[in-house]
Amino acid sequence: MSDFRPMPQPCKDVLFFNASAPAGDLFDTADLRMDAALNLLRLLEFSDNLDFTQHQAARLSAAISVLLDDARVLYEASHQRWMQAMQGL
Repeated sequence: MSDFRPMPQPCKDVLFFNASAPAGDLFDTADLRMDAALNLLRLLEFSDNLDFTQHQAARLSAAISVLLDDARVLYEASHQRWMQAMQGL
């Protein structure tokens, strides 16, 4: 049975995830978002561009924030699914 929950977003009823998905799938999806955020930070870390502007920093921060919010919600859902599975044993 599906348990669709909204992703963190400014508008309601746009993006959802199935909180009833297997815990491993939720965890793997969270990991994809976490890795994407880390890769963005690594690009900055290894950039030779010393002219990184405040506008560029704000755009990078906004992108990373979205990815980390998604990851947090998915990790929480994964943990809840895992706890439900453990209680069912």
